[in-house]
Amino acid sequence: MNSKFWKIFLRVAGIVTLLGPLPSMLAPIQGTLLTLKIDLTDLPALVPVIGHWGIMIVGIGVLIYLSAANTALRKTTLIYATLEKIYMVSGGAWLMMTAPEFGVNFIPVMIADSLQVIGFIIYFIQQYRTLGRIS
Repeated sequence: MNSKFWKIFLRVAGIVTLLGPLPSMLAPIQGTLLTLKIDLTDLPALVPVIGHWGIMIVGIGVLIYLSAANTALRKTTLIYATLEKIYMVSGGAWLMMTAPEFGVNFIPVMIADSLQVIGFIIYFIQQYRTLGRIS
């Protein structure tokens, strides 16, 4: 896979990553209801946490997008994004097992994040094989 492919992959991954939590960042109660079908109306104490989560994931989406053109950002951004996305997929899988009525709402996130993790790992493997190290 060439450099052009990775630039496109990273741009798409960045856009997908930032668009998912954007509603929850802008309006935690309504956004979480819209995207994950979770009603936080009776849980106002979670509003700052959900808003913070939204800002963090939108931010990593922006960094993934920018890393398409800026290779200096790429390694650290993709390491962090891979770990964050593995955590999200694991959390979604746990919800599917323990509270499937909520877990089913995470299926689109789990699919998108799983595909990105696979892509990021392939990128690192390719870089290691090409350069003999990850740069």
